Amino acid sequence: MRDKLLKEIELLLISCGINTDTIKSKLFILLNNYEITERCTEVAVVTNEDDITKYLKMFLINKRVSGRTERTLKHYRAELTRFFNEVQKSPKEVTPNDIKMYLATKEVRDGISKVTQKNALRVISSFYQWMYKEEHIAKNPMNKVDDIKIAKVKKHAFSELEVETLRSNIKDIRDRAIFEILLSTWCRVSEVEGMNRTAIDGDRLEVLGKGQKTRIVYLNAKALVALKEYLNSRRDDNEALFVSKDRPYNRLKKSQIESLMREYGRQFGVDKCHPHRFRRTGATFALRRGMPIEQVSKILGHESIETTQIYLDISEQELAQAHRKYV
Repeated sequence: MRDKLLKEIELLLISCGINTDTIKSKLFILLNNYEITERCTEVAVVTNEDDITKYLKMFLINKRVSGRTERTLKHYRAELTRFFNEVQKSPKEVTPNDIKMYLATKEVRDGISKVTQKNALRVISSFYQWMYKEEHIAKNPMNKVDDIKIAKVKKHAFSELEVETLRSNIKDIRDRAIFEILLSTWCRVSEVEGMNRTAIDGDRLEVLGKGQKTRIVYLNAKALVALKEYLNSRRDDNEALFVSKDRPYNRLKKSQIESLMREYGRQFGVDKCHPHRFRRTGATFALRRGMPIEQVSKILGHESIETTQIYLDISEQELAQAHRKYV
């Protein structure tokens, strides 16, 4: 009944020309408070902490076996722990309303964005898909929880001028090698972190990608020259491709690589200079020069071309030129 009333209120506000996106969560919380008052005679559900621990542990073991990284498992554990601490129910007793209330509360009370809500919902959904598949529950509560819509913001590749600005100004031989590797291989920054010297075979480099899957990426001439100069300067025996400059020459971490690129962007006036943008840039440049999208997708390590299409920065002018050429 509450959901029906909420829908009617939304329709009324929309008919009056009011955008309900910013107040929907507040309405949900308000109506939920009234429902709690009316249900005060019901027997309260007691949180079963043993159930939470048991099912969370089983879920994480399943994800580990399926190849999820420790970083991903840590994210799952943290998000689900927050959820069950807030809901205070056994995983088997959670309802669609509990999930909606959790997201609404996080938005209004904690001020989290729609993107953060969507990420939280993705983890909760994965957990309950597993619960249902393993027959721990008879119905999946996520079936009655709508997905969160996020406005799509077009993300741009670097321009050729920005690429050359960075290339001509990065003087440090290690950092220049990182720059050329990012631009040549289109690797995720976590993949760059995990690169090893022994994985290089001529102009080929084997990397461990998302989902613990290995793939081959390729080094162009600029990357090979920069990498050779950097490796010749090394005096350590660490297997990592990129290491810190000072003893004990530890493997360079993902956060350190991100900080390096952002700092170079600030120094040389290149906005949004983060490693993931090199990935989009390499794919976009290759497509513009005629590489089939299927090959672009394979180098990126994507399972579907649809995912690849999100990465590409193709302008209206380029589409118009392609239309004139092919149509």
